[in-house]
Amino acid sequence: MNHGMITMDQNLREHYMRGVISYDNALSRAINPEELKRMLASNDTPAGASGGGRGH
Repeated sequence: MNHGMITMDQNLREHYMRGVISYDNALSRAINPEELKRMLASNDTPAGASGGGRGH
């Protein structure tokens, strides 16, 4: 069982990657939008998204 803490931006990344929130929604709520952009750029398309990219 994992009991560690994560940052708000890490949580936003996870929600985006699972297709729960949009790219723009994640960035608008980020503590550090530039860091979140870097985190998101290092990953593939979120689960549940069609093959057309991330829409940003």
